[in-house]
Amino acid sequence: MPPRRTRAPKSPVTIFVDGEPTVADADASIASAIVGSGELMLARSPKFHRPRGPSCLRGGCDGCLMRVDGTPNVMTCQHVATEGARVERQNVVLSAKLDVLRATDWFFPNGMDHHKMFAGIPGLQHVMLAFARRVSGLGELPDSVTPSRLESVPTVHTDVLVVGGGAAGLFAASALRAKGLSVVLCDDRPALGGALLSFPEGARLGNHDVDAARAAAVEAVLRSGVDVRLEATVFGVLEGNDWLYAHPRDGVVRVRARAHVVAAGGHDPTPLFEGNDLPGVMSARASGRLLREGVLCGESIVLDTQSAGGSELGPHGRAFADAARGAGAVVEVLDRSRVASVRGLGQVRSVVLHDEAGRASQRDCDAVVFDGPVAPTFELAVQAGAATRHDRAGYAVLVGPDARAVAETRPRDARPDERLFALGEITGAALDLDAFQSSARRLAASLAEALNTGVAR
Repeated sequence: MPPRRTRAPKSPVTIFVDGEPTVADADASIASAIVGSGELMLARSPKFHRPRGPSCLRGGCDGCLMRVDGTPNVMTCQHVATEGARVERQNVVLSAKLDVLRATDWFFPNGMDHHKMFAGIPGLQHVMLAFARRVSGLGELPDSVTPSRLESVPTVHTDVLVVGGGAAGLFAASALRAKGLSVVLCDDRPALGGALLSFPEGARLGNHDVDAARAAAVEAVLRSGVDVRLEATVFGVLEGNDWLYAHPRDGVVRVRARAHVVAAGGHDPTPLFEGNDLPGVMSARASGRLLREGVLCGESIVLDTQSAGGSELGPHGRAFADAARGAGAVVEVLDRSRVASVRGLGQVRSVVLHDEAGRASQRDCDAVVFDGPVAPTFELAVQAGAATRHDRAGYAVLVGPDARAVAETRPRDARPDERLFALGEITGAALDLDAFQSSARRLAASLAEALNTGVAR
């Protein structure tokens, strides 16, 4: 069965997907509106035109890239629905659901290098290259020219820049404001909450009601006067330790802070089985966010942990399984079996499972949800000079007891940021609200002391 809505949109609006009207929710993403209408395929891969669907719903994959109001390559999982929005699938030849170039996958099962095809044959070589350039890639140019915003980059001054609006970032920002420091909080999503927004409504995390905990943390940040900047993607560290973020309307902005806290969370794990890119294969966090926005990813769901690198369900997997069953879905949690492959043409139709003895069996299903440890989003902290350690989930930022980042050894002319702190899942810590709040208080005390005593960078 295709995905379906579990409730009517709270704030209904009409968007147009490939010209067809679709009911969406102004409080939710465009991607969830399309999935809720029964369509899992949102995109096509650049070269072989394979079907793609949302996998992470946090802006970390290419499964939801679409053209929105004339702008290509919009991550529709991060873009809220607005009345009358024009949404189109990209990179499609003839029909989105029956793209003729999908056939290249069967003609070239071992891959195709179009740069060498017909190489050396006068005329044909140039025709082939021109055709390949026309039908591949990620969308077409925007309908209108976007003016350059790099001639004059505005600068924002603050005591502390906090990157990440999840639980760790919210706790850190509130604690720093309580110490009397000015704080700019940047998050790349349209709403604060981070991984807490990937729990279905009514879920619990430890002793906490997730919705109540998120609401309290957001309220504390807003009440304390933190300068919150949503849809602001911090992407670079300049010489002199200025940091840059990009905003869809404001362009590139420079932040000049006396100290930095990176609480960027983690990436969903990548499941290792054949067919892991089919629409209908998604993380527990993604499927949980869909349920929060009133969309169930399927009626018959296989919930896998071992293929994602774990051995048991994490908090998002447990919350999703409970909520999906409550919505009427059949959820099979794999215990001693693992997913060997996922089958289907345009979306998941079945899985092949292997048990501990290596015996294979096949199950029909609508979706495969994978759960497991997240990989820390370490990249920005490493740019600023943080050291990392490698474990099963990925590279975690090394920190001391006060959450100060351990500096990576660098050449003499490249000094690391001595006022760099990291908190939350980026350090390899599990999602724990009590632990994050305690760490945030220690961080704020140490950072305030460092700034007040004038420790040099």
